[in-house]
Amino acid sequence: MGGGVTTGSVIAITGAGSGMGAAAVALGLEAGHRVLALDRDEAALNALAGGSNVAGSLARRRCDITSADEVADASAWAEESLGRVDGLLNFAGVSDFAPMVDTTDEMWARQLGVNLSGTFHACRAFGRGMVARGRGAIVNVASTAGQFGVPGMAAYTAAKHGVVGLTRALAVEWGPAGVRVNCLCPGATMSPMFLTTTPEYREARVRRIPLGRFGEPSDQASVALFLVSDHAAYVTGAIIPVDGGVAAMAPGTSESALGR
Repeated sequence: MGGGVTTGSVIAITGAGSGMGAAAVALGLEAGHRVLALDRDEAALNALAGGSNVAGSLARRRCDITSADEVADASAWAEESLGRVDGLLNFAGVSDFAPMVDTTDEMWARQLGVNLSGTFHACRAFGRGMVARGRGAIVNVASTAGQFGVPGMAAYTAAKHGVVGLTRALAVEWGPAGVRVNCLCPGATMSPMFLTTTPEYREARVRRIPLGRFGEPSDQASVALFLVSDHAAYVTGAIIPVDGGVAAMAPGTSESALGR
């Protein structure tokens, strides 16, 4: 009960074409897993390469996680072609910056559609086989915005709070079936999404991080792979910030207190 992936397991990764998802693909292959890379950007999927340390194998499939039908088709294909899916890493996500009063219906729908509904679609489709087999592990990816309020990102913050709630609900519901579900909450990470921010914003942001640097995609991917592995066999329902220590700070902690 409560198992995860071991060498040779099949791991499905959404948002695999870039950033944290692509890092997870590379690390999963290096660890000897069979990896199913899912992304709506087919060109990005085709550009994925395992590098010189590849021990596992890579399958690619275009999939828009906002479409329940596409996700269900991807899951069915994996069950037939790969035999099973042992682990799922939900890295697909988008973000928009806008004051609440300027947040359009389209922006709201996009944030919830990708970040929350997309995660739901993937959990439902791939989790069904795990529950039936009595073994599996899922890592959903929220954000530190899934734990706190973030000004100018109401839709994103609402969606990521939803991912946290979904994770806890599934951990309780699927735990008796031997399926673990945890949630990664990345802080500021040097992903394509974060690099759309201004240099001024990034300069101010890094000064508030106790470790004094932004995260790398591999920082997030390595924790996700740990959580989905048997090394975390007794971990489920956990909401884990990977943010350089930001969540640990007392409110109002000054930059001078950090020596900056």
